[in-house]
Amino acid sequence: MNRCLLALQSLQNEIPLDVVIAYDRAIEREVRMHDGVRLLTHPAGTPLKPVLAQAAEGRGRFLAVVGADAIPSRRAIERQMIILEREDDIAAAAPRSSPISGSMLRMEFLRGALPEMPDDTAEGEVLNWLCRYAGEHGSRCLYHDDDVAAAYIVPAAGALLVVDEHVPFDDRDAGSRRIAALMSFARAAKWNVTFGSVDARAYPPYGDRLRNAGVEVVLGFRPRTLAELTAHGRSFDCVWLSRAKIAAGFADDVRSLQPKARIVYDTVDLHHLRLARQEAAIAKRTGWAEIERAEMESAQKSDIVVVTSAAEKTLLEERGLENIALVGLAEAAVARSADYRDTEGVLFVGNYAHEPNVDAALWLAREIMPLVWREVPQAVLTLSGADPTAAVRRLAERRIRVPGFVRSLDPLLNRARVFAAPLRFGAGLKGKILLALSAGIPVVTTSVGAEGIAQSPGDLAVADDARSFASAVTRIYGDEAEWRRYSAGASRAAARFSPQELARSFLGVLEKI
Repeated sequence: MNRCLLALQSLQNEIPLDVVIAYDRAIEREVRMHDGVRLLTHPAGTPLKPVLAQAAEGRGRFLAVVGADAIPSRRAIERQMIILEREDDIAAAAPRSSPISGSMLRMEFLRGALPEMPDDTAEGEVLNWLCRYAGEHGSRCLYHDDDVAAAYIVPAAGALLVVDEHVPFDDRDAGSRRIAALMSFARAAKWNVTFGSVDARAYPPYGDRLRNAGVEVVLGFRPRTLAELTAHGRSFDCVWLSRAKIAAGFADDVRSLQPKARIVYDTVDLHHLRLARQEAAIAKRTGWAEIERAEMESAQKSDIVVVTSAAEKTLLEERGLENIALVGLAEAAVARSADYRDTEGVLFVGNYAHEPNVDAALWLAREIMPLVWREVPQAVLTLSGADPTAAVRRLAERRIRVPGFVRSLDPLLNRARVFAAPLRFGAGLKGKILLALSAGIPVVTTSVGAEGIAQSPGDLAVADDARSFASAVTRIYGDEAEWRRYSAGASRAAARFSPQELARSFLGVLEKI
C-alpha cells in the first residue's frame, strides 16, 4: 500500500489529484503517515457504496479507484480521463483484469446514481451495479484492456456482436469499408459493438481504428470464445455473421449459447452466384453448387438475411426465403475539380486478392485496351489497387501503370477520364464502380458490374464483349458531350448509394431486433 500511496503523491506534482484513502482502522497508523491525503474509514467486509458517496463529495470531475497493491501511472490515469472526456454519456471506465481497483468514475454520475444504490451492494458488485444503472438511464460503462484501449460493454440501445474473417481493411476493399461503416453507424446509435475477428492477427492500424471508434475487438474469435463470453455473463441482442463461411461456422453455436440473440447472416455477396459465373466465364470448376447449399442452409438458420444487391434479394425470395433485408454499399461523394479537358487516361481499381478483379485487369489490358489504342493511342491505363498478383504486375509497360496500393485514390479519381471495369463474373454491389460514380467519372462496365446499380441507360455504359466495351470507352473518351452526359449520370446514380442511405437501411435492420 505504501508504494501505491507514494506513487500517487508523486503524481500530485504532475497532475492535479485529490488523494483519498479508504482504510480499515487496523492500519490507521500506517495511513496517517502520509501527508496531503483525505482519509475515509472503510471497515473490511463492508459495502463500498458509503465510501464512494463520501468520495463523490470532492470537487473533481472524475474519481479514480485504485487498489492498494497497484502502482498507478500518469499515462493510465490521463488516458482514462481522455476516454471519459471524449463522450459525456460514459459513466465509468475500468480495466477487465481488475474492474474495481483501477476504475475511473464520473463524479456527476456518481452524485446522481449513488443515492439509489442498494445499501447492501458488496464491493465486488459496485461496478456491475453502476453499469446496469448506466444502461438503464442512457449512459454507458466501459471495460478496456490494461493499456486503456477502449471497448464499450454496456449500451443504451443494445449489444451487437459482429463476426468476420479479419479486421476490416477499410482503405483496401469495399467490403471492409462497408462493415467498418456499419459498426460506426451502430455506435452512433448507442449500440455496444463487439467485433470478433477469426484471424488472430491485429493488422495495425486497422484494429486500432475500431477500438478508437469505441468497438471492442476480440482477435482469434472462435465458438469457444463465444462460450467464454457467455459464461462471463455477456449477452448480445444481435449477432451479425459476415459472409458464408462465418455463418456456417457460428450460427449453431450462437443459437445454442445466445438463444435470445437475433442472428443476421450478411451474405456480402452470394458466393455461389459469383463462383457459378466464374465457372461459366473461364471454364474452371469452382464447386459453386456445394457453396450454394451451405449458403441456403445458413440463410434458413438465420432470423434475417442481408444482401447488398436488389437482384440478389429477388433471387433469394424466388427460392422461398423470407425476411431478406437490403443493406448495400456506400461511397461519400468525392470533390472533383477536373473537367473534361483536365482529364486523361483510363482507370481500373480493385483488390487483386479477389479473383474477379485479376480477371478483369487481364482482360482489360490484353484484349480491350489494344482496341482502344487504335483510336486513342495516347490513353494510359492505370491498374490501381492492393495486392497485385504477379500476372497483373507483368502487365506494366509504357502505356500501362500498375502502382499497387495507394493511400489515397483521390488524385487518380480526379485525373481519370474514364473508369473501366470489365468484370466477367462477380456478385453483389461493386464498390469500385460506386467509388468511380461518387467522383463523377463516366463508367464503362459489364452487366455483372452494373447489377444493382444502373437504373437508366445514362447512369453508366454497359458492354459484355471486348469490341463493344472498347467502343464505349473510345466514344466517351473522345466525345466531350458524351463524357458530360455520363459524368452527370454517374453523379445521379451515386446519390442512391450515399452513407446516409446505407445508415438508414442498416439501422432499419437493427430496429427489427
